[in-house]
Amino acid sequence: MKRLLIFLLSILFTSIYISCDTDSKILTHHQEELLIDQIAASTSIDAVNVVDLPSTISGYVNDNHEPFEIELAFHANHFGYEVFLENGLCLYFDEEGHHLNHDGIHGDIGNHH
Repeated sequence: MKRLLIFLLSILFTSIYISCDTDSKILTHHQEELLIDQIAASTSIDAVNVVDLPSTISGYVNDNHEPFEIELAFHANHFGYEVFLENGLCLYFDEEGHHLNHDGIHGDIGNHH
């Protein structure tokens, strides 16, 4: 019985450790939506020169939205980036520059700032 208890506790601690792993950056759809809301509503936002954006953002735009280029970019401190393309499309990225998929529900067209 004691071995079973030790075994179950080790599984419990292992699962807690894995679920709390801070290196895991995979966000659920709901978490992405919340992060996008925080970026769009941030009161601490700064314009960013396109050449100063993380290379992952530029790469994503080149790979997925060519021939359109980035027209405007903003950084919401501690949240991420809001990027506008020449065609008016608005894209969101986390702090590391990973694209946040928002299915267009946050208004793809138009500048929010």
